[in-house]
Formats: sequence, structure tokens, C-alpha cells
Amino acid sequence: KAVEPLRALVRADAPAAVRLSALAALDGLNGTDERTLLLAIRDRHPAIRRHAIRISEPYLNETPNLADTLLRRLDDPDPKVRLQIAFSLGQWDDPRAGRALAELAARNVDDLFIVAAVLSSAMRRPQELLNGVLDQGALGESHLILVGNLLRIAYESGNDAMLARGLQRIAASDQPEPARQVARLLRELGEKVGETVDLATLSEGSAVFVDQVQGSHRLV
Repeated sequence: KAVEPLRALVRADAPAAVRLSALAALDGLNGTDERTLLLAIRDRHPAIRRHAIRISEPYLNETPNLADTLLRRLDDPDPKVRLQIAFSLGQWDDPRAGRALAELAARNVDDLFIVAAVLSSAMRRPQELLNGVLDQGALGESHLILVGNLLRIAYESGNDAMLARGLQRIAASDQPEPARQVARLLRELGEKVGETVDLATLSEGSAVFVDQVQGSHRLV
């Protein structure tokens, strides 16, 4: 009996604290529905948007309207909402989630919290995320550091193709400091990069880069 009045409160022109409390109560009662969540994700108050996105996580795979609405919030003006989106995208099993994470990371590459949330959500769709970051065009220093972190995920998960493509793109970069940082990262991972990645599949520049990573002190 309490569910419908609570849904009406979330949708009403009530104070934000009242609408947020009603949304939280609905969540506790398992009483949220698609219509209420769609409205709450677009609410004018960021706290309500943030909580609605979190509550929507279990429904993203089965409710296309919710997923589409979430994708339209990638440029939300509130950083805490964007942070929640980065976490919630990790619960969505769809290739678009990886591309959305890449877009979110590229737009917020200097926000350490959002980037950390993106990386925490990367395990389900790491290849799509890396591809999306690499396809952004010219990569700045922060972008290449993000790529380095994704390479760590690729290496530790045994994703050779992902690691190879990242190495190729870094080798083509003309920015030395990110390359040095990624070189340190790969050296930390051990001396098996050449075994993990078939050097014959790499460009000449990438193979040289791997050789430098494995044995040269010039990049340190």
C-alpha cells in the first residue's frame, strides 16, 4: 500500500529531501519501477539523479530505456553523478558500456576519482574501453597514463590482443614522458612482455619500444 504514494512523491514537485527519502524507501521496499527511475535519473537535483542511477543498476540489462537514459547523462554537470555513472556502467553487460566508459574517462581524464571508477568498471569490457580511449584522436599525457593502467589490466588478464594494440599506439606517440611512465609500468609487470605479445604482430616501432621496455635504461 505504501508503494504508490511513495512513487507519487518521487514524481511530485516536492522538496528534494522529500523526493530523495521517498526514492530510498522505494528501493528498500523493492518498489521502484521504470517510469519512476526514468524521471528520477533526469531529476533537477543531483543527489536524486545519483541515487536513481545506483538503484537502476540491476535493471540496465533488461530495460533498454533505462540504459539509454543513462548514456545521455555522461555529460551530467555534477561530478558526483558522473562518478556514479562510472561505477554503474560496470554492472551493464553491453558493448556500449565499454564505449561509454571510454567517453567518460576521456572527458574527465584529470578527475582521479572518476578515472578510478572507470578502471574499476573496466573488467567486464576492457577491450571496448581501451579501443574507445585510443580512438579519441591525439592522446595527451593523462590519456596515455590511463592507457598504461588499461595495459596493466590487459597484461594481468592475459588479453594479448589488447596489450598489443595499446603498445602499438603508445609507440606511435611523440610524447616522451607518458612513454617513460608506461615503460616503467611494463617493467614492473616483469620481463614477459615479449612472450605475452607476439612481436611479429607489432609494427617496427612498437617492437623497438618493447625492446626498450625490456632492456634499455634510456626510458627510466
